[in-house]
Amino acid sequence: MTDVYLDNYLDKIIRLSEKKENGCLIYHGSRTVKGYPRVLFKGRQRLIHRLNWEIARGKIPDGKFICHTCDTPECINIEHHFVGSPNDNIQDMVKKGRHYHLYKKTGVCRRGHKITKKNTYTRPDGYDSCRECLKINEKKRIRGTK
Repeated sequence: MTDVYLDNYLDKIIRLSEKKENGCLIYHGSRTVKGYPRVLFKGRQRLIHRLNWEIARGKIPDGKFICHTCDTPECINIEHHFVGSPNDNIQDMVKKGRHYHLYKKTGVCRRGHKITKKNTYTRPDGYDSCRECLKINEKKRIRGTK
């Protein structure tokens, strides 16, 4: 007997995904505010990269993340993911030069925008972002491009 939920899920993933030259599998359906693809599966909203991992490789250990080697939140290619602790995820981010506090030291963000108080947005959770980059990301999100 086949799992109807799984069959429907896989059909949806195939229909709404696009393979990029870099190997990323970009999902063009519903996303969280941070850009992570999500889907309704068995009556629950699930993050697709986590659901894919569980279907293909089994349960994700408690307290672990599914991290992206490609640094593309909308990528659902399981070959671009690895299980890591929150610390592993932070170390990966710092190693790749994506940590915002590193940009504060250089005075520019990763896209080269000048870091100033006026150009820095601090979220309620304390995380800082470049306002210019947020505008660019929002325009891309609305257009459905990366």
